[in-house]
Amino acid sequence: MREGRSRGTHFDVINRLRRFLGSSEISQKHFKIPLISPNYIVSTEYTFFFIICQDSLTSLYLKLVISHLATARNNKKKKKNRKRKEKKKKRKKKKKRKSPETAAKLH
Repeated sequence: MREGRSRGTHFDVINRLRRFLGSSEISQKHFKIPLISPNYIVSTEYTFFFIICQDSLTSLYLKLVISHLATARNNKKKKKNRKRKEKKKKRKKKKKRKSPETAAKLH
């Protein structure tokens, strides 16, 4: 998966951790919950994905990676919703018809 994408997978997170630790020993057994599928989107509740590991630095790193992915996804959603609302407003403005008197004043 490309860096800077707004969606993240468990596997993406694991690969980042492997690069960070220089180890390929990180796998499914390090997680409290099972890995579902490669295209599973990371939940906003990133604390559920805390790595089970003695090294507190590793745990912190994983939390940061996942929280970043989650916020990126949420921001994308917010932006989409904002655009949708703006479109709706524009449509409402177009729908409003002016009374014959005001139309005459404008011309």
